[in-house]
Amino acid sequence: MQTRIKAWEVADGRLIALQDQTIAFTESELERWLFDSGDIFGEDLLVLCRQLKMPDGGRLDLLCMDASGRLVILELKRDMGNREALAQAIDYASWIDASSTEEVRARSKENIDNLETAFEQKFDAKLPQEWTCERPRLVLVAVGIDEAAERMIEFLAGRYNVDISAVMFNHARTSDGRQFLFRSVLAAPPVIEPQTSTSWRAVDLLAVADQRKTRQLVDLCRKISDLWWEESADTSGGSFRYWAKLQSGGYRMVFGVNVSGGLAHPEFGHPEPGQLDVWIKADRLAQVTGETEESIKDTLAAVSPHPPFRAGFMSFVIRLKTVGEAQALIDKLRGLSPPKSKLN
Repeated sequence: MQTRIKAWEVADGRLIALQDQTIAFTESELERWLFDSGDIFGEDLLVLCRQLKMPDGGRLDLLCMDASGRLVILELKRDMGNREALAQAIDYASWIDASSTEEVRARSKENIDNLETAFEQKFDAKLPQEWTCERPRLVLVAVGIDEAAERMIEFLAGRYNVDISAVMFNHARTSDGRQFLFRSVLAAPPVIEPQTSTSWRAVDLLAVADQRKTRQLVDLCRKISDLWWEESADTSGGSFRYWAKLQSGGYRMVFGVNVSGGLAHPEFGHPEPGQLDVWIKADRLAQVTGETEESIKDTLAAVSPHPPFRAGFMSFVIRLKTVGEAQALIDKLRGLSPPKSKLN
């Protein structure tokens, strides 16, 4: 249930309830406050684009970047945030996720001349070289959110590790006419297993692989790192992820190795010790290789006698049970992807 904020003024040793006021700000005022105060939404952000036009004719209110180089989508509502507003923000995020860094740079030219310079001036740090459009964060900003939107946010964040939150404002007036704006944040943190830290190193993941008796399978899958760039990530409880370069520029995350065993088959559940789940982003791999998504799925499905399955947001997961299956998978991935997809 939505949190209600009530505030009191302390005067002469007594508590005087502040009078709740209907908030009369506009979405443009919210934008201006972001520029003026920087952290009105809970953190300092670099604004890349305002009112970014989407292919369907809609407009993304604010596209920003945080201090880590991750893109942040702010959807502003001057009244109650509902499921429609949240669905709109998710739609925008799907479009940004599929974009290239070059496209975002071009779109931000209207507001920022040089992204590297603007980032350094804003955060006193260098822009991460490997920043991408993948998995932008979502922030719904409104005077409040209804129960359906709150339930959706908690479900997406808590169940599927989607980085999504809501920022809500309350407006109150004191007895002498002064006005105050109060901010509250709904952010259901993702559940990370088997450890609570979201900072994974390769050595940590390999230790988990040893515990789950999948080290040989993991080592075989990691050989793809001579073709694609490897990162250690908290995805689904701890995974190796692999990024390939598009011929037109930009990068796509195309392959993941779920070391933690955090993915679950809809019928058989989580993998048993000695079994390793990997996922393939066939649509993104199609962009990299020029092959069709269907042919990629057909090719890779043949590496295992067990059919691929969906697990959460991963629509094409293969459960590897033998060294031969892992080797066949890597061989077929190498056959699909041109050498120039390596991240430099």
